[in-house]
Amino acid sequence: MKLPILIIIANDNYFQPSFLNSIYRVLKKSEFYIERVIVLQKFKKSSSDKYLLNNLAKLKFNEIFKLFLLKIYPPFCNFFLKKKIKYFSIKKIINENKLNSILDVDLSEKKMINNLIKKNYSIIINTGGQIFKKNLLSKYKNKIINIHLSLLPKYPGIWTMFQQMANKEKFTGVTIHAVGKKIDSGKMILQKKIIIDYKMSVFENQLNCYETIPNLIKQCIKTKFKISSSIKSKKKLDFPDDNEWEKLRKNKINII
Repeated sequence: MKLPILIIIANDNYFQPSFLNSIYRVLKKSEFYIERVIVLQKFKKSSSDKYLLNNLAKLKFNEIFKLFLLKIYPPFCNFFLKKKIKYFSIKKIINENKLNSILDVDLSEKKMINNLIKKNYSIIINTGGQIFKKNLLSKYKNKIINIHLSLLPKYPGIWTMFQQMANKEKFTGVTIHAVGKKIDSGKMILQKKIIIDYKMSVFENQLNCYETIPNLIKQCIKTKFKISSSIKSKKKLDFPDDNEWEKLRKNKINII
């Protein structure tokens, strides 16, 4: 009998559709299956959309143009990207693969949390940046798996690729870890080092990292998501400040 997995993803139509499609195909050939997909609410108080709107003056015209295309019709954006987006619709991937799903979810709601506690998932995979309540972490101890785009404990938090490229890091990476009580902490499962390509934008390097995740999940399945050393991340990153924008522009790096 196959073991149930819950997938929690952010509501975007550039990173998540390809991720979901690839993970479905990986799990289909394994002892696990996707019991349900939860797509998180699109707009939050501290969303990237709102942050960018508040910082439009820091963006170049070509970046604003590409971000606009990304919102209204993502396939057009591929004409201007070195690294291409492969799939553009979460709903399409869900429908084509006949996956059970719940859309526009607020996982801080008590009713939703209680529903998850009543379930018995073998693993929960999170790429939505979701922060989990203590009762969920207790119920699914070392079973909630986070996928983070940096080599933790370096660069915990959000907008990590921006910060890594602003600091001219040679390598980024993907860290797969069991979620702990603190943000981007817990137990290490797997980590892969990836060379940052400075001929590409922040967005394109993120796409590059996402492409490696399905093969990493394959490796995790082979080890049954075996945990190892503890991750003790220090201060988490927030949205970039003026100084970090200045460093990014000094290094002649584009957002997209």
